Amino acid sequence: MSETKLYSSNERRFTLVSYNYAHGLLLLRSGRNGAHKTRIDIHFTDVVAIVSRTHMENLEIYEKDSTLALESEINPNDIIEPGHRMFSLHFEGGSGYIIAGNIAMHEDEKQFGEPSFFIDKLPLPDTYNRQ
Repeated sequence: MSETKLYSSNERRFTLVSYNYAHGLLLLRSGRNGAHKTRIDIHFTDVVAIVSRTHMENLEIYEKDSTLALESEINPNDIIEPGHRMFSLHFEGGSGYIIAGNIAMHEDEKQFGEPSFFIDKLPLPDTYNRQ
């Protein structure tokens, strides 16, 4: 079994801010605050399965060998098709996974509710415009 660490946050809180089931697009975001002058977007494409909390502190993301079976009611190995990858999420107080085709990350100095670098046509509700 192999795994590769793709991302590790340093005292940041990530929120699942957008999921478009029709296109399989998922966006996790960590906004700016007093300790962090940037926001970070983590964008997954061709998402076919999500097992996670909606808020995650100190997030780490690993790409797992697709032959790995995680302990879950749903066996991710039954979902993975050619072209999909398994991303394991580890965060304060729990873990989860996302099965998707790809992952990309972007860091900028925009406000929490401004459109994403990845999904520029999808502004978030004003309730997300917070520091």
